[in-house]
Amino acid sequence: MFKAGFGQVFVLGALLVVVLGVGIYDLQSRLARSEDQKTQPVQEKPKENLIKMSDDAYDTAELTISKGDTVTFENIGAKQRWPASNIHPSHNIYPEFDPKKKIAPGEKWSFKFDQPGIWKFHDHLKPSILGVITVSAEGGSASGGKGEAQPVKIETKKSLPKPSADISAEFSKANIMTALKDEPEMRYWLEKVGPKKIMEKLLADTGGGSVVDCHQESHTVGRLAYQIYGSIAFKDGNASCHSGYYHGAIEQLLKEKGTANLSKVINDVCESFATQFGKFECLHGVGHGVLAYDDYDMPKAIKTCQLLKDAYSVSSCYGGMFMENIITAQGSGGSKDHETKWATHDPHFPCNGIDQSFDVQYQCYQMQTSWMLSLFNYNFDRVEEECFKARTDLIEVCFKSYGRDAAGHTLRNPFKIKDLCAKVPDVQNYYYICIVGATNVIIDFWGDGLSTQATELCRILPETGKRSCYTTLASRLTDLFNEKERRQLICDGFEADYKNLCATN
Repeated sequence: MFKAGFGQVFVLGALLVVVLGVGIYDLQSRLARSEDQKTQPVQEKPKENLIKMSDDAYDTAELTISKGDTVTFENIGAKQRWPASNIHPSHNIYPEFDPKKKIAPGEKWSFKFDQPGIWKFHDHLKPSILGVITVSAEGGSASGGKGEAQPVKIETKKSLPKPSADISAEFSKANIMTALKDEPEMRYWLEKVGPKKIMEKLLADTGGGSVVDCHQESHTVGRLAYQIYGSIAFKDGNASCHSGYYHGAIEQLLKEKGTANLSKVINDVCESFATQFGKFECLHGVGHGVLAYDDYDMPKAIKTCQLLKDAYSVSSCYGGMFMENIITAQGSGGSKDHETKWATHDPHFPCNGIDQSFDVQYQCYQMQTSWMLSLFNYNFDRVEEECFKARTDLIEVCFKSYGRDAAGHTLRNPFKIKDLCAKVPDVQNYYYICIVGATNVIIDFWGDGLSTQATELCRILPETGKRSCYTTLASRLTDLFNEKERRQLICDGFEADYKNLCATN
């Protein structure tokens, strides 16, 4: 049996103290670390979310994430895919959200969302494949776009130019398609002649979009016009080239102001105009953009328009939305980029397939004869028959739409308008309503070259139509002109028996 001496016992005791001390210290350290870990916030890695892309759909069409999260798109189909931000085909609302290339089968593409907001997206190669990603800020809700939610301020950034004869002559020689490929050059011309002149030349140089598809180009014009002029861009554009101008303008608006506080943005965008007609044109243009932004989902776009602050704004937005739908269905401008399911061979669709409230129906039928004419190869007799098949309280507005199309189809020629409205039976004021619809179109296109066109229509009408024509013209003058002198100049052209209609203006 082994026996330890005094020295050995002392050494062993010392070692035991050391070991015990180290153990106690280690235990205390581990406990301290444990407590530390409890009190310190855990640094979580940003979530990585997966969206699988088949040949016909996204497996997750709606996704809510936090700012800083990454979303990975995986192509599990047999065809190439291309997810990208709205609006097709330019992707400018969130331009960074775009791989800028096709994603091959079996490949992935990831994107980190640093901007809070509601980001609608589509497949660039098949735009009918849709989705939406809501990105919440740190506080838990989606903000307006650039970090925290910002107060929305919409203003006219710059006044429209009045081009000199020399500038106009120089512009007439410019190659608009070449200029559109050079952003500084296009900005130069926009600042020198304004958006309206640019669009007129684009239409002329592309055969109205029938020779060359001008949709993408008009997107560029609208985008740059909003950058330069702000809200006035919506007033100074038009719906040609498949409404690309309005699409580009609303893209830039939402890019600058954000997407989550959409109701505030839309409510404020047209408030800078001095005249009611200016506001109407602006709201109408916004309506075009809203339907495109909402991926041609008409019920959804109706609800978006309903976010506007008053009945006038809502109805004006409806009008632009319904026109956008028809233009898309017609393939106006040769563009195949956008599709709508809200147009069929039924001459009364989509009116008979959506919200049946009078306000919605009124605006739908105020545009619907344009679709009827497309179906009937511009046979106005057939359209007249269909108007009588509309809901009883909508027959009148159908004939107002008929008059609008009569003016548009004839390029506002007073004599041709007179002949087409003469086809409408003089019952229940339908003939008068046709004249009202036509007169409104002439007014809507008002310019220096149209100073007598409206009064000329009134002059050549039979007595039964004169009063409707003059009354409509007189009532709209305050929409057009703030200056009393300008209104008086038009009133002076009225026939003697109708001059009194202008007395209160």
